[in-house]
Amino acid sequence: EPYYNNQAIPDIDDDDDQGMQDPLERKRTAHSIAEQKRRDAIKKGFEDLQTLLPTLRNGSNAGQKYSKAIILQRAIEYLQYLTDERRNMHEKLDQFRKEVMALEIMKTNYEQVARVHNQPQQEISITEEEQFNVFKNMMDTQFESFDNMVNLSTFETLSGTIINWLESNWKPEILHSALANSLGTMNESNHIGFR
Repeated sequence: EPYYNNQAIPDIDDDDDQGMQDPLERKRTAHSIAEQKRRDAIKKGFEDLQTLLPTLRNGSNAGQKYSKAIILQRAIEYLQYLTDERRNMHEKLDQFRKEVMALEIMKTNYEQVARVHNQPQQEISITEEEQFNVFKNMMDTQFESFDNMVNLSTFETLSGTIINWLESNWKPEILHSALANSLGTMNESNHIGFR
């Protein structure tokens, strides 16, 4: 008759099953922990995003919890707003640059004009005969235009055309130009002496 004692005989099969189940359980546990961390990170990200959006951070509803859909929608709207503002800023910056460039060109021109006016001018000595010649040259030019523009056929046409001639050819800027041309012609002919 075999001999049996009262000591419990370990169940080898049960140990084997327990050893096989532990890795699976550990894997499930690790997966659950990782999933919870992922969810916590997403939740924290939405909370941080809400605090960064002025439309959700300010106002009477500040501190209120919003759904993820609303937070994402407000974030899209705010990014679009920032994009538009950035484009407007660049357009204004380009406009300011053009204005600065125009002002620099004007400044350069004014400086050149100022240098010309500040230079010592040579005094011109003109005799009475030369003064008469200058006046004669100016009048010759004016009377050439008179012949071309004034109609002497009737008093009515004379009245109309002579007024047009006077208005067109006796403006100060035209007389100034004619005087400058006359003086320039005499200067080239060495009729004017500088002292």
